[in-house]
Amino acid sequence: MRTFRSVRDMPVLATAVALAAGTLVALAPTPAQAAAGAALPFTSVEAESASGTGTRIGPEYTQGTLASEASGRQVCASPRAARRIHGAPRPTPWVDGDPNTYWESANHAFPQSLTVDLGAREAVRRLVLKLPPQAAWQARTQTLSVQGSTDGSAWSTVVPATDHRFDPASGNTVTVPLPAGTNLRHLRPHVTANTGWSAAQFSEVEAYLS
Repeated sequence: MRTFRSVRDMPVLATAVALAAGTLVALAPTPAQAAAGAALPFTSVEAESASGTGTRIGPEYTQGTLASEASGRQVCASPRAARRIHGAPRPTPWVDGDPNTYWESANHAFPQSLTVDLGAREAVRRLVLKLPPQAAWQARTQTLSVQGSTDGSAWSTVVPATDHRFDPASGNTVTVPLPAGTNLRHLRPHVTANTGWSAAQFSEVEAYLS
């Protein structure tokens, strides 16, 4: 019997809507089949080198999870940040799809920010910011704005500074709508205060086109 090291190695027999490299695309309702005949437990696959008019939902590395445009992208912390990474030895825990790993900036050194490079200009309509969902993470409010740039050099304020409450009772998740017409490559949550700790904290930064 032929075996495969990963789903990426399996020949897919369903017809996919072709998309740009590194994106996911929804397939027809019939699940894809492996060569050995086993049904794969999802209806989305990664299109490596294709183009088309399908709906982009970004790269993703966690089975069964729809990706944000920010997943797996290049991310950097602000110069003052200590780049403290908790939970796993990953360079960018805020785009790894795992809400249990998180980044925390240097303490007592506001403002702090994270910059996400989407790889190309995208019409992002909302950012979803997360902290670990465990109840041990008590409710807190982070004051933050969203800054944006087309080239990573010239920045403007996309969303002005606002208090955002993270509460484990609601998944420790905050959604920040972006104005219509936003079309940027670089996005940067910019934190100036946190009532739960003396640092900026995020476990995930997700960008969505709708």
